[in-house]
Amino acid sequence: MWGRFTTAALAGLMLNGLAACSDGRFPDYRYRITIYAQGEAYSSVRQIRQREIFSMQDSSGRKVETSMNGQAVIMDLPDGRKVYATLVGKDSPEQAKYIPRVALLPKGYKRPNLPNMLDGISAEQKAIIGTVGSRDLPRTVTYNPLHREDYSPEITWPLFASFDDPSDWTTIHTVDPEDIGVNRITIEITDEPVTTGIEAVITKPGNGPRFKQWQRSLKVHDDRISIIGAFFERDAK
Repeated sequence: MWGRFTTAALAGLMLNGLAACSDGRFPDYRYRITIYAQGEAYSSVRQIRQREIFSMQDSSGRKVETSMNGQAVIMDLPDGRKVYATLVGKDSPEQAKYIPRVALLPKGYKRPNLPNMLDGISAEQKAIIGTVGSRDLPRTVTYNPLHREDYSPEITWPLFASFDDPSDWTTIHTVDPEDIGVNRITIEITDEPVTTGIEAVITKPGNGPRFKQWQRSLKVHDDRISIIGAFFERDAK
């Protein structure tokens, strides 16, 4: 399920995430996410790519298609626990694709009112990519254009997960960031290589009957459903 901010803001921008297009209008970029916990810093570099494509569903006939290459942040904590900052959030399975916009768009930025909507999106993305240094990722954002009284801020920090037995995906469980001492998350644009190697730390989910039966037993809104598929993101071309 898409989050409220993601659905209303990004879909409204004709985005599934953030910028990239081979013609330079939506340049590719990489960003580093850093998690600060228990006096240590843990990070991962991810690649965002987009391309402008034809769309019969949009009035302009064009939209921006996003892909990402990256992985969860591996956290070997001083207290001996191994925790993963996943690619999904409480309110969106696409969270890793749009958090640079949340953290890096200059405060008070207003997208230029240009005749072509994609030109405005392009200008916004270049403002994000032009950011120098790291910026804090706020834990929540408020996007309530309809001024609903029952609205609550959307969580933009990733979901954290751990395993009782790393070789058994049925032992996965969510972890509260306060319980592991997470006090800050930052995002910054970088030209460093995309982080790899998580496959050597934890295998991909199995497909045996025991795992499938356990997976089917999960409730519809169980965060583990999104997390299971969010350790290995390799869809950028």
